[in-house]
Amino acid sequence: MSKVQNINKNETKSQLLSHPAIQGWVAIRNDGTQNVASDEIAERFGEVLIYFNQITELIGETFGLEKLDEIHIVCDELTAVCMPGRKETVGILFDKDTNPNEFLAKYKTAKS
Repeated sequence: MSKVQNINKNETKSQLLSHPAIQGWVAIRNDGTQNVASDEIAERFGEVLIYFNQITELIGETFGLEKLDEIHIVCDELTAVCMPGRKETVGILFDKDTNPNEFLAKYKTAKS
């Protein structure tokens, strides 16, 4: 059984980010300042997200794309998902046994 299947459909985004499958998360304002981070590892991940925002802008300009919805970085021990937004970019670190797509489907429809 998936770790994500037991999530209550009424959980808020904040509640979802405290799920055991989440190793850390960070939110970066689009001006480059860090909004919030769950721990030190996520805080360092936030520094990467600042560059991620710059790269998504370059990709958009180069290929005529307005924006990217999300990027997944898959490693042996975890999967990092970067999701740029209008006001902030959110980065979520998942453990290696979690299917990020299953979690993100619930996260994107959750209330703030």
